[in-house]
Amino acid sequence: MKYLEQPEDLIESGMGRLSELAQLDGDTGKDTAAVVENVLVSITGGMTTSNKEIVLDAVQYAMTKAGHSRKNIEWYETFMKAMTTCGFPSTRARYGEYRATDTRLTMDKLGLEILTKLIGSAVAGPISANLLLSLVGSAFESLKSQDEPLELFQRSVKRFNDVSFAIVSGVETADGDVLLAMAIVTLKVQVSATNVLFWDFNTSSVAIERGENATILNRRQWRRAEKAVDQYLTNEVLAEFASIN
Repeated sequence: MKYLEQPEDLIESGMGRLSELAQLDGDTGKDTAAVVENVLVSITGGMTTSNKEIVLDAVQYAMTKAGHSRKNIEWYETFMKAMTTCGFPSTRARYGEYRATDTRLTMDKLGLEILTKLIGSAVAGPISANLLLSLVGSAFESLKSQDEPLELFQRSVKRFNDVSFAIVSGVETADGDVLLAMAIVTLKVQVSATNVLFWDFNTSSVAIERGENATILNRRQWRRAEKAVDQYLTNEVLAEFASIN
């Protein structure tokens, strides 16, 4: 597993453009998955290359904007504001305490639980809902066996003396709409374990916070923001990422 190699004109800042993944996948039906620091991104292979590029540019823009935040709630608000700028409004976004249904969980299972509840209440259509969840489940399974993206993810989730990560899952409907489900998970605990994502913990002894949002791409807003986002991603030191095969 290697970090995605970038054309020379994209190497000048950070790790280059995450949206290059969409161009490599093309319109072949291949799912796209990547780690952007502490964000796991999974996109269905049925999404067009142009829509994948929009999603990936938006996520990298939002992650880079939020990267200097000093608190989890500040990170969440900055991330969601940046996604709104890119055409993914945060009208359904919320952040607060969370009580897990099971007494023992791992971080990946907790993330899937929160995402399942969000999708069940906010995403129309069983096909889209099931696809969003299966994408994330597959991305987690692939992540377990791939050293570089897993190392980047494990290193990045330890933030602000807590453990925090986000999931972004995207599908395209038959009408061409782009649906995104986003879940942010935070454990108010310091963890010494190296394999944080699959660390087993007692949910009754750890304070859990969750943020979430389900949204549909507003293409008019994206067209307004596209040039500014492109300039930002060209000139800034970007959030680090690694692709998942």
